[in-house]
Amino acid sequence: MREAACYIPNSVKHSFSIMLQKLQIWYTQLKASILSMLENAKLKFSFLKLGMAGEFTERAEKLGLLNLGDLMSVNLAKLKAHRDFNYIWYAEMLRMLKSQGLLHEFQKRTLEA
Repeated sequence: MREAACYIPNSVKHSFSIMLQKLQIWYTQLKASILSMLENAKLKFSFLKLGMAGEFTERAEKLGLLNLGDLMSVNLAKLKAHRDFNYIWYAEMLRMLKSQGLLHEFQKRTLEA
């Protein structure tokens, strides 16, 4: 026994296509918004919460850096000129940024400044 073919008018197909496109746009915007909120929350994490050693955190505080947000907006020239800056700490900071998926963004921001 064959099932009867279902006729769908072109106007309905077109309406469905438009609704699907709008849904895809909405989903993309929602996803971007959620990712942005998560990223902003992540930037407020302290270095200790990210698993960094106390020594790293202490030096970061001396440099005026309390969280990832501070680090991502730092003036690199001023940071390197600070009396408590050293390249061992800086290398550890770069490893931490890489592990958090932020190294490329940090490089982009500091090279543009």
